[in-house]
Amino acid sequence: MMSTRFTGVLTVALAAVSLSAQTPARDALNQGRTFWDQRLSKSAIAALEAAARDRLTAAEAHELLGRIYTFKGWQQESAFPGWHDEPSYRERALAELKAAVAADPARASAKDALQTAAGFAAAEKVDPAPPRDEIKALDAKLEAFRACRVGAGG
Repeated sequence: MMSTRFTGVLTVALAAVSLSAQTPARDALNQGRTFWDQRLSKSAIAALEAAARDRLTAAEAHELLGRIYTFKGWQQESAFPGWHDEPSYRERALAELKAAVAADPARASAKDALQTAAGFAAAEKVDPAPPRDEIKALDAKLEAFRACRVGAGG
């Protein structure tokens, strides 16, 4: 009986702590990530800029901004029909990735992203970003559907 009551109180306390851990900056970070997953770059950038102003989410937000700017600056050419690289984002990519490393010097993923972007900056040509795994899977489904329709006289 006492153990059950303690477990119930502990569960309620842990739930309250986890709810309080969700901050407006964390919400903005998650929203920015969701927007970017949908390739809604303007909305993602706005949300991530808000998250970057909070020291608890700054490193992660700066890194994601840097990754977005790296994609826009060097890799979006031919990734989507009609999209072209936007060289104006290249310096922003490097600045955001440097800010991510400054905010959290132990953040290996930001260091790797900065090294990649610096390599792009030094390269004469950068290949477009490869399609994401979920896009490859959808493309495979579409191709299978087309093959079924063609095979059925479609």
